[in-house]
Amino acid sequence: MNNLLHINAREGLCNCRIKLYPDEGGAWVPVEMMISERKIFNPSGLESEGWKSFEKYDDNSRVETDIKSSQSTSDRAVKRARAKVLDIIRCNTDFKYFCTLTYNGESFARDDYKSVVASFSMWCDNRVRRKGLKYLAVIERHKDKKGLHFHVLCNDVLKLVDSGTVKVPDRKKPIKVTTADRYKVPEADRKTVYNISDWCYGFSTAIEITGDAGLVKVSAYLQKYLTKESEKVGGRWYYSGGVLLRPVYRYCDNDYYSADYDYQIDIPGNSLRVLRFENGSHEFLGKTLS
Repeated sequence: MNNLLHINAREGLCNCRIKLYPDEGGAWVPVEMMISERKIFNPSGLESEGWKSFEKYDDNSRVETDIKSSQSTSDRAVKRARAKVLDIIRCNTDFKYFCTLTYNGESFARDDYKSVVASFSMWCDNRVRRKGLKYLAVIERHKDKKGLHFHVLCNDVLKLVDSGTVKVPDRKKPIKVTTADRYKVPEADRKTVYNISDWCYGFSTAIEITGDAGLVKVSAYLQKYLTKESEKVGGRWYYSGGVLLRPVYRYCDNDYYSADYDYQIDIPGNSLRVLRFENGSHEFLGKTLS
């Protein structure tokens, strides 16, 4: 015990944090740089005074003026959850399907969130172990505010069957292929709707995500569902599993006053400037975090 090295909590802190996402080739590229007027970033994991008070604002949300607003704790929690959802989506380029999983209400109590969450988690965990499932999900209440269902983003490991319906522009619900033929909907505007063959609790749909535009749209959907809920259904804002990549962070010191930045965050006793990099999907970040 006498040989322990005592380090001041303020030593080793930096004023610059760079966030990196993987590109399609697996290389990590910078997407955001945050520079603080004071040294507050703690790359070594040391406890430091003032870190926790900053962390509650460090949610990658777009904040233009004084962060000391009338936002409730719940509002900040939702923003942090939305930011984490975006990070997971952007870091896992093998997400391929956007699914909706429902409960039939006859053989299963779909308004009992403990049972619903437990069954969903067990179903997913089984496929994580056996098939390598990777997933990100949010739970939503039905319009009656009672029943529950899941919206899930996942990789291509589930067994799917063609439902005989397609999703087309300007139609909220899928339509039959014969209906699409009758209305002469172009093939390019049709997205095949699949069912998940081994989802045994109710109805399911799965639609393939195509391109960055599709990913942006799905990201907006998932964040919208988070915003709609004023409380954590089942105790969590979102559910995830499998071998998911998350952002990598690099730390350094940088000149706060001469740095380029897109926007500034002012918090009590400090200011931060944030720059987003063009080569790190600047457009994607701008659309989903605005």
